[in-house]
Amino acid sequence: MLGTVNVYNIFYGIWPSSSQQCPTFEISTYYPHFHKQIVDDFISRISDSDYWNIEKAYHDGSNRNITGPVVKKDSIVNSFSKGSRLTENNMTQIIEDAFASGMAQDENGIYFILTSEDVTVSGFCNTNKLIKYSFVGVPEKCMSNCSLLNQESSPNGNPPVDAMISVIAHELVEAVSDPLGDAWFDKQGEENADKCIFEYGKTFKGVNGSLYNIELGDRKYLIQQNWNPVTQSCAMTA
Repeated sequence: MLGTVNVYNIFYGIWPSSSQQCPTFEISTYYPHFHKQIVDDFISRISDSDYWNIEKAYHDGSNRNITGPVVKKDSIVNSFSKGSRLTENNMTQIIEDAFASGMAQDENGIYFILTSEDVTVSGFCNTNKLIKYSFVGVPEKCMSNCSLLNQESSPNGNPPVDAMISVIAHELVEAVSDPLGDAWFDKQGEENADKCIFEYGKTFKGVNGSLYNIELGDRKYLIQQNWNPVTQSCAMTA
């Protein structure tokens, strides 16, 4: 994807604001808020980082490099319009409903459907579509699927949502470097972030004992590394 990358977040399920309490259900005992702001802040700041400079090393067949910036556009909440058990068809319907309600249909847009803990999805939806979208779910019941670290505490005090951030980073860099599935991938068919799953590089310990490897504004995050096509290695910086 060349030029500005616009990101649209669709928070599906129970996603109250950080000042509201969740209704009583299992996860609320430990993490009373699914903080949308943790996600929005990451999207808003990622292209100002040296991490994004790795992505700028990728180019198209005419040697035009990725530049960005990444811009956070609309964020909306969808409270179970398709129920709590979703299929891939539901994903496209959720996006179409968002368009109908006023969200822009953007050729340079990436649409994240971010589901709360009580939503199940049949199949995994990737970003290689004419409409570039990705599903990322809160991993409260299977934290190790998203992060091998920070199981009990996390940089922003919300381990499930913090674990989502690494998956969002993964899907974002792949969507930009291989938007339609016919751009950057290796001989094994792996895209750039696939080559660095669960690779974090040097980490630092925060005040609550959790680990992080990137600071964006006043937040810290733990995200996987990206594949640097120049050095041919996983890295956090270009």
